[in-house]
Amino acid sequence: MKRYPNAQDGIEKGSFVFGNKTTFREAYPQVVSLQVEITALPLGFGKAETDLYTLDRPPGQVSPCPNPQCSEGGFDVGSFLYHLIRESKTEGVSGGGCVGEERLGRGRRSCFYSFSAKAAIGYAVAEEL
Repeated sequence: MKRYPNAQDGIEKGSFVFGNKTTFREAYPQVVSLQVEITALPLGFGKAETDLYTLDRPPGQVSPCPNPQCSEGGFDVGSFLYHLIRESKTEGVSGGGCVGEERLGRGRRSCFYSFSAKAAIGYAVAEEL
């Protein structure tokens, strides 16, 4: 069965107009611990899959969709974490449908996977003045 590229593949191969690619640690130096659990849930058939991310194995911008028929799909974990870190939250949950599409001969349909995500973030303590 042919595996189609997911959304993260396009991000890794592409170039940015207004910035450079960077690592998670460089982008968020204030984060000292990270636990992210993303579960992909099929609607009706298929199997649920869970990805775990840590500071040693941080997520990319998109957690890939496990559906082999899905093209450019996944969950936008980068935006989820960005909003938590911007607001200095230590925990958060999110979810949503896959952003990809299944190819069906000449046609396409929305991917039938949905995602649930939860994160726990630890921050460096600011030095007292």
